[in-house]
Amino acid sequence: MSKATLDQWRMLQAVVEHGGFAQASEAIFKSQSTISCTWYFLTPAILALLHKSWQPS
Repeated sequence: MSKATLDQWRMLQAVVEHGGFAQASEAIFKSQSTISCTWYFLTPAILALLHKSWQPS
């Protein structure tokens, strides 16, 4: 898995804050397809983080 960039995490934040890909793309001046591809790229990283946080200590 490649490392995510700060810009990609900012796109993810915009999706969450603005409620969708279209709204995020308008807010941060990126194309909707760029936001969508970034979401697809970050999904494994997000799942890995969640999996680690749910592991018993």
